[in-house]
Amino acid sequence: MKHQIEVLVDRSLIKISQEGKPGIVTLHDLIQDMGKEIIRQESPKEPGKRSRLWFHKDIVHVLEENLGTDKIEIIYLDCSSDEVVIDWKGKSFKKMKNLKTLIIKQGCFSKCPTSFPNSLRVLEWQRYPSRYIPTNFCPKKLIICKLPNSCLTSLELASFLNQKLTNLKILNFKDSEYLTHIHDISGLSNLEDLSMKNCKNLLTIHDSVGHLNKLKILDVGGCIKLQSFPPLKLSSLQKLKLSGCESLKSFPEILGVMQYIKSIELDKTSIEEFPFSFQNLTGLSLLEVFGNGRVRLSSSSLMMSNLKKVDVKNCHLLLPKENDKFSSEMFSKVRSLHLFNSNLSDESLPKFLTLFANVQKLDLSANHFTILPECLKDCNFLYKLCLDDCKNLKEIRGIPPSLKYFSAQSCNSLTSSSRSMLLNQVFFA
Repeated sequence: MKHQIEVLVDRSLIKISQEGKPGIVTLHDLIQDMGKEIIRQESPKEPGKRSRLWFHKDIVHVLEENLGTDKIEIIYLDCSSDEVVIDWKGKSFKKMKNLKTLIIKQGCFSKCPTSFPNSLRVLEWQRYPSRYIPTNFCPKKLIICKLPNSCLTSLELASFLNQKLTNLKILNFKDSEYLTHIHDISGLSNLEDLSMKNCKNLLTIHDSVGHLNKLKILDVGGCIKLQSFPPLKLSSLQKLKLSGCESLKSFPEILGVMQYIKSIELDKTSIEEFPFSFQNLTGLSLLEVFGNGRVRLSSSSLMMSNLKKVDVKNCHLLLPKENDKFSSEMFSKVRSLHLFNSNLSDESLPKFLTLFANVQKLDLSANHFTILPECLKDCNFLYKLCLDDCKNLKEIRGIPPSLKYFSAQSCNSLTSSSRSMLLNQVFFA
């Protein structure tokens, strides 16, 4: 099989994108047309007897005339807009006993579906029109369930997810405004991707979410009313997205080592500090905190052996507490430090620079300090420094020996001696 695929790639009949994992396969138009014609020939006059349906006109005809059969395995309906109204009785799926993939994007349905075939592996329905999932649907074979912008309520969703959906790997209910609570989902033992993004009325999440051992992606970004998050013991988690949870005041406790997590998104939350258990995120390589108001970086929040980049923007960065025992060894692997518009002062800046002695790229733009301290010379590996829009900066006392790239645009308060020192240095633009 691998050889045949390579031949098709060499002849430009298929293209495999390397950006995704796995890559996205795109077929040449000629191959697509050949495949479509083969399917059409299964039943030239009656689309309801074909194995795959993707032409808008054919699908609407089958649904409105209730002409579905057990021959149909895949339906892909893209209405392009919500103005398209499908006038049906909601019973068309009942006859499609071998339907495995149902994907519906946009469109408006005159009635809600009364049934789904138990054969479904993939159920994707944007703007799912009902507050209920048919009670006669037994989704034991379901692998992917995506119902974004749905009308589902929390109670109906709980009833649906209360079943043993051991094959389910992807669950997506983003932008569903009627969801207020996520109830027990402990039965989803093989779930890998869970998204409740932009569920703006979501208030609570059940503790079971924090104990899904195979979960790799957890996205609750934009849940503006969510005030707390259950403790996490997600040994397989790779991405955690909390951006836009404006009411979230505390970061969840981490109950065990999470070695596979690479990034956390924390833009625009109300989180000020991180718990001591934050250090259990041993795989974390990137920490981003944007627009959070006040935030304090403690030793526990940065004491991860794989942390290489710290990016703090538009926050009031607080100094560590006096009893917090920091040492530069904790941050020896951090190579990139961005503290853009973080309210750094002449008091706080030297303390942060001392801790990140091995940094290679440093961005201190839009801060309030007046002096770039002499201790900057001790950053022996620093080769890129940005001080743009530090409008109060008057004096530069130290330039590290390895510095190659330097920018200080709109630093209008610099003294003549500091300007002269910079002019005598050789930098790249």
